[in-house]
Amino acid sequence: MTNNNLLPLSTEQIKLLTELAASLSAAQINWVSGYFAGLSAQDINVQNNSVSINTPLLQNEIVTSETEKSLTILYGSRTGNGEGIAKQAQKNAAALGIDAKLKSMETYKNNDLKNETNLLLIVSTHGEGEPPFQAKTFYDFLFSKRAPKLEELNFSVLALGDSSYLKFCQTGIDIDNRLEELGAKRIAKRVECDVNFRDSALKWIKDSLKVLNSNSANSQQTKLIYTKSETDSIYGKENPFQAQVLEKTFLHGRDSNRQTLHVELSLENSGITYEPGDSLGVFATNPPELVESLIKTVNLSPTDKVISEQGDITLSDTLFKNYELTHITPDVLNRYAKLTDNNKIKEILQSPDSVKDFIYGKDLVDLFTQFPEELSPDQFVSILRPVQPRLYSISSSPQTYPNEVHLTVGVVKYKNGDRNKTGLCSVFLSDRTEENETAPVFIEKNHNFRLPQNHETPIIMVGAGTGVAPYRAFLQHREQVEKRGKSWLIFGNRHSESEFLYQLEWQRHLRESSLTRMDVAFSRDNSEKVYVQNHIKEQGKLLFDWLENGAHFYVCGDMKRMAHDVHNTLVNVVSKHGGLKQQAAEEYVFNLQQQHRYQTDVY
Repeated sequence: MTNNNLLPLSTEQIKLLTELAASLSAAQINWVSGYFAGLSAQDINVQNNSVSINTPLLQNEIVTSETEKSLTILYGSRTGNGEGIAKQAQKNAAALGIDAKLKSMETYKNNDLKNETNLLLIVSTHGEGEPPFQAKTFYDFLFSKRAPKLEELNFSVLALGDSSYLKFCQTGIDIDNRLEELGAKRIAKRVECDVNFRDSALKWIKDSLKVLNSNSANSQQTKLIYTKSETDSIYGKENPFQAQVLEKTFLHGRDSNRQTLHVELSLENSGITYEPGDSLGVFATNPPELVESLIKTVNLSPTDKVISEQGDITLSDTLFKNYELTHITPDVLNRYAKLTDNNKIKEILQSPDSVKDFIYGKDLVDLFTQFPEELSPDQFVSILRPVQPRLYSISSSPQTYPNEVHLTVGVVKYKNGDRNKTGLCSVFLSDRTEENETAPVFIEKNHNFRLPQNHETPIIMVGAGTGVAPYRAFLQHREQVEKRGKSWLIFGNRHSESEFLYQLEWQRHLRESSLTRMDVAFSRDNSEKVYVQNHIKEQGKLLFDWLENGAHFYVCGDMKRMAHDVHNTLVNVVSKHGGLKQQAAEEYVFNLQQQHRYQTDVY
């Protein structure tokens, strides 16, 4: 006879459990066993003789045992951040015995979506709410009439974005909502990551896998594994390298009212490696005069103490090192409105256009001058945006300049109202960092802006202003090999005499045949403005012939104007010289992108 006093269950509970067990098959008993084992591994709160389970599972969203150990991790991002997070998720899933398949949205077979059961999606947002090219085909399919019903799908979305943009994480939000519309069920709530994404991303991985694992018949405790490649340098965004400034040169002539800086930095003893097409991230400090002016504007003292992760720090020190002050971003405006309940700021926030108009050309001093409020030091700091590194396309080849990295930086200086303004990092490098001093740097890989693996493949490079930077690296890299394909540079700027960046180097490359052809467009030299897209149109037949012979096409520079106009001109060139209708020409260009023969590095 069973002594019920020795059991944690009541007589009624034992009766119910016995009846349930008698009605189950062996497979069902196995599943229930795993289910309860998973529950026991989670945090359980006992309140009023009831059990409350802290889990990301939403109501009626239990993963079935038939598919519990199958998972697809789908990523789509312009840089390597999304892929890096996806690989972390795959490693953690494997440690739990979950068979996780890693797939890119760029090459994903969209018809496979209806057969998925557990899906983790990692996707970034490009520009003002647009999906990156790598995710566009999947995104368009999901919102098309061909998208299937997905009642059998369990999913979770990690959205990558930048809250300085108005449509923060919009692509991830769109995909998350659309999957729900199609009948899919969330296994964990959507997480929206800002530029400092690592902690949020790792927590999302843990929470998502915890749900999948807790419903497994052989569930284990969900432990997070963070791994780095053995080839990684110890230096990165979280631990930048202090690179010595070897040399600085201004590239514009005396008559130019703009400045472009060429800066050479040492990577000696860093272990840092990079390839042409990669970017260098640089952390900058704020202009001391701006820090001083801002503290006076908010009526606080430089010696006021604020709480930080490193302990108490003076207001002056934290503003100098830790926060964005040179421009206003929408997230700062939002936090200020919530903190102060200021109706005028709330009115501005009602319209994206009014936000753009208000923040254009303004810094934090302008914000607090126009909307003054009495704030404590900690309140003031709480609305600010943590300082972000600036990314610059690398303009050197590591084969030509081992242990060095070169940058081509447009120096931002302007006047708004009666105040002189500057960019954060460009003026940090040009005015506040001297030769032999150091700057904190790290490499940002860009796998979507690479030279062809075959050095004999022709390349066409289009860039305006500092957008010419990566092509300096491309040609340096290619001149190191004997057998190389043809290369064509189409470069634009305002004035030929004062803004022909790296003119002598291009001329040398032409003489030595490491550059086959160069066309230049200087928009302000004549009454009729000429841009890079004009040369693409004029040389359309030749350019199309190059493409037909396998050339890769590159665009670097301004996304909204130059890159947009170049893209449309390219489609028209293909249509005219390929004898194709508009839709067929667009498909031709799209296929170039899918084949990685049309690559962009735009900002």
